[in-house]
Amino acid sequence: MIATMMALSVLGMPPSLEEREIVEQAVTCRNARDPDPWFLLSVLRLEDSANVPASMRGITLSTGCVESGYRPLALGDCNYGYGKCMAKGFAQLWPWWERRYGVDRWNAHHSVETYLHHVVRQLKKTRKLCKHKGERLWRTAEARAVRSGGKKRCGESTAHYRLLKKWKRVMKKSREVPHHPLEVRTPLKKNRAQCTSKEG
Repeated sequence: MIATMMALSVLGMPPSLEEREIVEQAVTCRNARDPDPWFLLSVLRLEDSANVPASMRGITLSTGCVESGYRPLALGDCNYGYGKCMAKGFAQLWPWWERRYGVDRWNAHHSVETYLHHVVRQLKKTRKLCKHKGERLWRTAEARAVRSGGKKRCGESTAHYRLLKKWKRVMKKSREVPHHPLEVRTPLKKNRAQCTSKEG
């Protein structure tokens, strides 16, 4: 609940052009059903506290799209022989995330904050192992964060990252098309109160 309220507290700020562009792409997620743009914006802004570089901005939303279609109550990875679904929530975190970080997997904002924290923790070791910098460092750290250990994974990327790069290409192409100066291309029309959804 605290994470949710912290995320909602920044929604008084109007979305920047970059935020509008990212949300505009995020709502096209094929796995999602009528996603709330204001909820997506609140998740996106959690990246600020993790100092996510500009080239990786939006990775939380591409992760949510791939993993759960932005559904805070989603269940997944149900056929691993454990007799239950192992992955829960927006980021589809497994039980070890709860044991290690005490995360509430049903809370989308808390899950995203924990996911970002875990990625940031991989940066130092990834830099040492792979000698990467900038976007390549974050790309590899994200792959190491969400996949099993024991490998360097220096050349790997996730479906989250690949979807984000697709969104970025569309955004770049869209900027090359002239728009009316008063045109609002991302209609964030839904009620902000809906951001609390079911996970709060």
